[in-house]
Amino acid sequence: MLVASTGVIGLPLDMPSIADGLPKVASNLRSRNISQFAEAILTTDKNAKISQRRIAIGGKRVTILGCTKGAGMSAPDMATTLSFVVTDAKVSPKALQEALGTSVVPTFNAISVDGNSSTNDMILAMASGSAGGNSLRGADSREFTASLTNSLDDLARKLMRDGEGVHHVRCRHLRARDPQRSGRQAGRANHCQLTAGKAGHCRLRSKLGPYSRCCRALGRRNELGQDQPSHRLGPHPGRR
Repeated sequence: MLVASTGVIGLPLDMPSIADGLPKVASNLRSRNISQFAEAILTTDKNAKISQRRIAIGGKRVTILGCTKGAGMSAPDMATTLSFVVTDAKVSPKALQEALGTSVVPTFNAISVDGNSSTNDMILAMASGSAGGNSLRGADSREFTASLTNSLDDLARKLMRDGEGVHHVRCRHLRARDPQRSGRQAGRANHCQLTAGKAGHCRLRSKLGPYSRCCRALGRRNELGQDQPSHRLGPHPGRR
């Protein structure tokens, strides 16, 4: 049994009620109960968030199914977000851990609703191997990782759209002079400058491009090169 919890910080869980409910939960386990599970884990979320992908890998049809909950306090690196992914792909625990670690960085670890953090988070991936075939490796493993990344990206975007007080979702692509060293840090500094003050909120709410604030945030981290930076405000096509 794997335990995940979220809620009011510092408030003990009602363990007797949980213990009394476990037999009922166990008796109602079904392979198609994902909707009920996704709704059961909601707190201040308005909607259940589910993503499902079916792909062909290694001559086998593989399913990746996931759900998440979270509406705020999602930074840094998931913070109070809880996410669960299951797949019937035949993949070793080590390979699954590596795929999950790779997939979570540009997805759940790259979002923020309000810039606030919390005390706990969790993302859990489980593989049954029921799709059969050989254990994924090489090109098949890379294809699985790409599909898992797409699934987590879909869930992360749904979480952002369902965030507390969210009216607009902004996606920023930053090319730092040394991306491996400072790309993510620059992005977070940029986010803080946009959301910390009322002016940033007003500009995002009115769909105005906070170009000067972006430049200021990057300039403070010495991330601007010699060329004139460019900024575009508009719809983002999303990952395909």
